[in-house]
Amino acid sequence: MGEAIDVSWAATDVGDFGYYVVWASSQPVDNLAATWARCKDDVGACGAVKMDIQYPINSEQGLIGLTLTKALYDGDNVENSDPDTIRPNVPLSVTVTIHDLYGSAFLTGLPSVVVTPIDNRDDIIAPDRLQAPIVTDVPNDNGTAVYVEFELSDASDIDHYEVYSDIIAYTSSGHRQPIMILDRIVQQPIMVKVIDGGETIMSGIPVHIAIVPVDSSGNAHRDLLNVGSGKAIDNSGDDPGGHLPDVDFTVQWSEDGGAIEIEWQELVRTDIRSYRIYVSDSRFENTDEADMAKGGIIGTFWSLEEFNETLSYDNSTHWFIAVSAFDGNVWKHLVQAKELKPYKAPSDGDGDGTNDGEASAGLFDLIDMNTMLTILLSLAIVTVLLLAIRGRSNRSRNEALELAHAAWGLPQEEGWGDNEDGEVPRSPDADLAGTLIPAASQIQASQESQETQPGVAPQVEAPPTDASRRLAELSDDMFGDTPSSKSSSGDSELDSLIDDLL
Repeated sequence: MGEAIDVSWAATDVGDFGYYVVWASSQPVDNLAATWARCKDDVGACGAVKMDIQYPINSEQGLIGLTLTKALYDGDNVENSDPDTIRPNVPLSVTVTIHDLYGSAFLTGLPSVVVTPIDNRDDIIAPDRLQAPIVTDVPNDNGTAVYVEFELSDASDIDHYEVYSDIIAYTSSGHRQPIMILDRIVQQPIMVKVIDGGETIMSGIPVHIAIVPVDSSGNAHRDLLNVGSGKAIDNSGDDPGGHLPDVDFTVQWSEDGGAIEIEWQELVRTDIRSYRIYVSDSRFENTDEADMAKGGIIGTFWSLEEFNETLSYDNSTHWFIAVSAFDGNVWKHLVQAKELKPYKAPSDGDGDGTNDGEASAGLFDLIDMNTMLTILLSLAIVTVLLLAIRGRSNRSRNEALELAHAAWGLPQEEGWGDNEDGEVPRSPDADLAGTLIPAASQIQASQESQETQPGVAPQVEAPPTDASRRLAELSDDMFGDTPSSKSSSGDSELDSLIDDLL
């Protein structure tokens, strides 16, 4: 309707800031000294707006903005003009003055701009189409969102922007509904998480996005759109600080249990600028899953006393701590958190209690499923090998006993070879004094009597067959007997049997 104008300006960084005053008039506003003297007690009575917020809140590029609905009219200069509702098609001069805590400000030689309010009720001209937006992946996410950036329209009567999103390529909005409505002043980039119909964006699938500017009369071009495309990528497992080393550290409660003490090994690298400590009440492997308790640490020791700078750490519960290296740009995200057990006073436990509450990583925390399966498989293989070797040893011993029995006709006593240690049961000791010694004495006496008889030569009979000879030689080797002491059986069939056995 042409009854309002939007004004925006850059914030000041003066230390004694008091407030801003926004002026609009149909007359030039480069000199407001006389007007300020008349209106300083009630700037609203002069159609001006007072704002005491120095910095913008959620504003693009640090600009502060507001909407004016009144201005000064009906005078030959700004000093004698009167406030009134903004009138369509009447050019207005606009300026902003900055005042300190005492109300002082520069009031002469002020910069100003001229704007003409337009009644858009009969406006049928749509803003020009925008160039294709830039669609990029959101880093370190799970592949369900993209960033979108676009150039704002230069039309003066822009009211808002419509955002269209789909996985099917298009050049016209058609049946699609906007997934998002953006204000004319928008913080960029914007994050898009859904497509037409409310479905979530999927990793690796191209998404097509178009931005449509709409003026205050609702005019817009929704065909022949310039569409931008991009993909969402699941890079949640990527570590931007993967090139940084792990930090080896220890953590324990202080002596009184009122603080958590962390100490680590210094990394001898020139690219390490500082260290960060992350804390959580549950186990984590990524720093995004924990709270940063302290950053920018120089050194190798730190003591944590408050959680989130508000509450003391509860020493009756478990905490998980990790230390990450920072190179000035990125930090290591994938870390190995250590568990800090509940605090136990030295007097409550055995000994001096120095191990109570220290960080620990249990056996099952260090051994994963693959390692456990490998250990079990190795044990099974060793067990099978031991059983195979044991069975083969017993079988070899039994075969030796059976061979001796078959070759020499040795009697196999009951239970022979059944002993686990492979020993043959021993028979009772023989009575050597009653058997062997008298026999030896008799043989010795017989030999002496033969030697005393002159002219009588000992008769030695040769074995009648080759088998008997070989048996005699074998007996002599084994028992120390001479072949002459053994006589042939004189039986050719027996000799043949012995020959077959040998």
